[in-house]
Amino acid sequence: MNFTAPFRIKDTKFEWTRLCEDSFHKIIEQLTNPPLLAYPDFTKPSHLATDASGVGIAGVLFQYDEQNNEKVVAYASRNLKPSERNYPALKLECLAIVWAVEQFRPYLYGRKFRVVSDHNPLAYLDNMKIKSTRIKKWRLMLAEMEVNCVEDDKMNLAKLQREDQDLKKIFHKLGDKSEFGRYFLKGNVLCKKYKKYQDKILVPKKLVESVLSTCHDGLSGGHLEIHVNGFDHVVIFTDYLSKWAEALPTDRINAKTIAKILINLVINRHSARGKLLSDQGRQFLAALVKEICEYMKIKKLSTTPYHAECNGQTERFNKTICQILFTYCNDHLSDWDEFLDIALFAYRVSPHETTLKSPFKLLYGRNPRLPGELSKNVDVQVQNFDRIWKEATKRMKKVNKNRKAKYNAKFPGVKFNVNDKVRFDSRQGLTHKLRNDKWTGPFKVFKVMDNNNLELEIANGKTKIVHVNKIKHAEESRDEVKPKSILKSKN
Repeated sequence: MNFTAPFRIKDTKFEWTRLCEDSFHKIIEQLTNPPLLAYPDFTKPSHLATDASGVGIAGVLFQYDEQNNEKVVAYASRNLKPSERNYPALKLECLAIVWAVEQFRPYLYGRKFRVVSDHNPLAYLDNMKIKSTRIKKWRLMLAEMEVNCVEDDKMNLAKLQREDQDLKKIFHKLGDKSEFGRYFLKGNVLCKKYKKYQDKILVPKKLVESVLSTCHDGLSGGHLEIHVNGFDHVVIFTDYLSKWAEALPTDRINAKTIAKILINLVINRHSARGKLLSDQGRQFLAALVKEICEYMKIKKLSTTPYHAECNGQTERFNKTICQILFTYCNDHLSDWDEFLDIALFAYRVSPHETTLKSPFKLLYGRNPRLPGELSKNVDVQVQNFDRIWKEATKRMKKVNKNRKAKYNAKFPGVKFNVNDKVRFDSRQGLTHKLRNDKWTGPFKVFKVMDNNNLELEIANGKTKIVHVNKIKHAEESRDEVKPKSILKSKN
């Protein structure tokens, strides 16, 4: 997170807000707690870690102490100039090294040091044909330095794949071949083939966290950039029939925040709902939210684990609102909250595929007054409110029936009874790409529920509710896999 963003707002009168106060204390905390800067020891070798992105470059000068712990000597970074933003990735990495070496020249000149980078850009710099004056200057500047550039192990995917304990089994099966079953090597990187999807790279455990962070950054991953106002979440409520949606940006996502938004955004505006469906996030299952629902006579429902289809309407709306915001936001997607209301309006006044009517019309009984329009038949439209709702309800039931038939065709009905032995689809959570054993079990069916869910007896009297499309009869699975604890899996 960029803690200094609230202090660097241009062309606006500066005001000391709560966000500024929080950022100020966070900066103090970061500067006064480990990792702290250490004095350089010129009897020990120095190491320079560099990196580059689409917005800036940075370098960290560090050394190792007697216990082989990294001790940072200095940090440096700067934003890219407009012309530098057009550089290719390797050229940016070269720029980061050259700039960082110049910044730390008093520490490095006349001494051997090692540069740690995502790639090996100096090899690119040495091998490329000299066509620009800039490249010549870079070469000359580094020629007077005793530098050894190495590739950062964290980014050496092929190497980390071969060191991963789970992936070693696959490499053992491959042997000298480049392909085995659905597994194959592409540019020395282990991949897996899929029938319905593109080929996937098998991610080693050491890179799971960084890959997830990369894939979820930005609006396209379903997450939002942190705005200068501090907002990095959106709380969304959608109405099942009218498809009307309410959304509010927030800087925290705890039970107190959810409860407050539920009251102000939904209950105070639209009255108490009959049912409230959410996923199994802790903030939605908290006692405070349950108490509000009980007091307002709202039936609180939760989806089953890893079954997003149960709340598909809201999941689909999330994608829609992100697509709309893309058309308004700046290149860095940092001002998304300023356009959230207008994006909501664009969605609300557009006819929905299911009802063939806009959420606005189903809520207010009339079409919205848009620029250049003036409806003279508002009273007539409101009088036909009941007919509009009945038509929408009839249409929605018809569409849902067709969707249900198509979905059920993919999953032919399988009957389960109490005490049946079943297996559970274990490819859920953060590391499912690393798993060969799809079906975990067997487990005993403790209870058959009337909503396509089964309650499985896991271990020590504990149970878990799972949707039927995640379950198979034990005899249907060929591979005999020892039961693994799924109680710790992320719901």
